[in-house]
Amino acid sequence: MNMASTMEGEHAVAGVTATRILVVDDNALNCELMDAILSPHGYAVEHALSGERALEMCEEFRPHLVLLDVSMPDMDGFEVARELRARETTRLVPLIMVTALGQVQDRVQGLESGADDYIAKPVDKQELLARVQSALRMDHLRRQVDERQKLELILGDVSDGIVIVDAAAHVREVSSSARRLLQVDDAVRGIRLDSLWGTLEGVPRDLAAAIRRGEPRDFVLQRKDPTLFLAISVRPVHGSDGGASGAVVSLRNVTNVMQERRLQQDILSLVNHKFRTPLTVATLWTDVLLSGECGPLADQQREALLSVQAATRDLGQLLDGMLSYVEWTRRLQKLERAPLRFRDAEIALRTRLAHVLRDGDDVVFERRVEGEVNVDATILTEALVELVRNAVKFAGERPVQVRVVFDREPSAEADGAPGRSVITVADNGPGIPPEHQERIFERFYQIEQDFTGQVQGLGLGLPMVKRGIEAMGGTLTVWSRLHEGTAFTIRI
Repeated sequence: MNMASTMEGEHAVAGVTATRILVVDDNALNCELMDAILSPHGYAVEHALSGERALEMCEEFRPHLVLLDVSMPDMDGFEVARELRARETTRLVPLIMVTALGQVQDRVQGLESGADDYIAKPVDKQELLARVQSALRMDHLRRQVDERQKLELILGDVSDGIVIVDAAAHVREVSSSARRLLQVDDAVRGIRLDSLWGTLEGVPRDLAAAIRRGEPRDFVLQRKDPTLFLAISVRPVHGSDGGASGAVVSLRNVTNVMQERRLQQDILSLVNHKFRTPLTVATLWTDVLLSGECGPLADQQREALLSVQAATRDLGQLLDGMLSYVEWTRRLQKLERAPLRFRDAEIALRTRLAHVLRDGDDVVFERRVEGEVNVDATILTEALVELVRNAVKFAGERPVQVRVVFDREPSAEADGAPGRSVITVADNGPGIPPEHQERIFERFYQIEQDFTGQVQGLGLGLPMVKRGIEAMGGTLTVWSRLHEGTAFTIRI
């Protein structure tokens, strides 16, 4: 529903100052009389002394209601009414004819011209106020019906499921596609969003709080029997005051995509297995030859074998990357979330970084608060390791310093519940060019080598991290500036 039109309708019925009324009469005294009756009740009243001026003021003043005299020179009220009804901007504005003409045919002509009601002069104060409130109330209801019809037409034409919720995460609208995907009926309107998912698994615990805060969310829900994967996108709707007034939740059936992805994973795993054995043989025999166990080597022979050794090492790293991606993806489908203290997350990360850092590289840890986060500990640790590895890889030849900061956002809840955990991994490396910052989370995407030098890898590290964080209900953002460094921030 259109929140603005709803607000205006409520203001009209209540008679507050936001309700604007245009009085059209060639007699200034009549206009002043109407003003004297309406203004004390909170209506904002403007006057037009001719039909032509009334049409102009309808574009300028944008009234919620028009009180229109019939007998005017040049352009009478019937002509004004027909013109207002012909314009897109004024076709729904309520019109009340106010005239001394009392014949039935005059009333019929007024209604046929587009008037919603008819008041005879001399005007009775109580009758005028009652007719004005009635017309505004009917207009509010008519606009609600109009907006709802538009909304249903839009939602019915969208293949993705759409659910509209208010700021308290209560369901307001559900498209036919969403009802079909979730196997629910129209009766779900008004229930809490967390009651809508049924047997689907993977809903972030803080989803309702995120909607209240006006924060976007992206995650995937899964149902095992029958198999269903839904990609969920939550986008906030903000009111005129800038605060969150609700959210639009889109649901996309990605079951085929996920099944194809599983097939790709199986193929990658098979390729890794089939390549691993001959690669191991090539690596071992190259080492044997370089050691001289099969006899002395000429300089050219040694140089050629060193090239083979480097190539097999690179190929091994690529296979390790493929296997890591397969295992990572499989792990995401079986998350084991539990509270993890910041202190324990730091200890686990320190242990894993021993094989990542080079001589001269440094990692500094900072725990600004002593807290915990509900995550899959393995996934979070691997994500942090990958972010540090990424900083080291793109630093080139020079040493890099990485800062890992554990913190927590201030509580945004009335009951003082803890805010989200924030983990930042920042480095003093070369930074990421602005034109690449939006694409670094795409699979197989790497910054061109003329900026970073030849960097090994498949371009899967950062996409893996982003998928892992989002699977646990968190977000991953990046800040970077050339020659100053890069900071990745996890909020969860």
